[in-house]
Amino acid sequence: MQTGKKISDMSHDEFEAFVARMQKAQDDYIEAHPNVDYDRFVTLHLPMDARFEFNVGDLAVSARELLTMLAEKDPDMAETAVAIRNEFYAGDDTNDHVGLGFDPPDPNRPSREELAEKRRARAKLKPERDAEIRKFFELHERSDESHDEWAAIAAPARAAVAAERLAVRHRSKALDRDWDAFVIQRETWPPEQRERLEQEARTRLKQQEDELDRESQRVADKYSDLLDQAYASIEPKAEKP
Repeated sequence: MQTGKKISDMSHDEFEAFVARMQKAQDDYIEAHPNVDYDRFVTLHLPMDARFEFNVGDLAVSARELLTMLAEKDPDMAETAVAIRNEFYAGDDTNDHVGLGFDPPDPNRPSREELAEKRRARAKLKPERDAEIRKFFELHERSDESHDEWAAIAAPARAAVAAERLAVRHRSKALDRDWDAFVIQRETWPPEQRERLEQEARTRLKQQEDELDRESQRVADKYSDLLDQAYASIEPKAEKP
């Protein structure tokens, strides 16, 4: 029940009821619009000493910028990353334009003497840290070598199914377009015929979906069999990454 009062004139109970109504309205809106209220940027909280040492704030980056970077770095994921970016982070929100950069620094910075003491403490731990760095880089290098070796073994299998995989992707996109057309067209169907027409269209589209799923699985099984054959034909020195 609305009181028509200013917030400053409300009693405690009236104010609590007002807040509850506002929260419910917000919750109802979020539930009805699940793709509206979502994070547009992320913040990497840097170590306190890093922020003080270099006089910067935390590192912030928009989801739009991250997806753009992913598309540039990973060609296999480029199409998906760009599609998500353009659909959900198209630039219609201020936070889409955060880009990549540091937040403002903390004004309560330690003294230069305190910063020097922190640098000295880190320097004492440097040999131990360097040993850990070498260990991880050596492990990563071995992992890269194994991955490259396996990628070379798998290359003929990937090439053998490349055309079929592409055909499956094209069929999948075409099916999505057919579902889009169905959702649009049914808005124009006469009410007395809508239930029948919807059922017929759903049956047809679901049949196409089932056929596509079977074809996708067939191609995946073929690729798996080719990989097994390729791996069995070589010396057992290479390990799958």
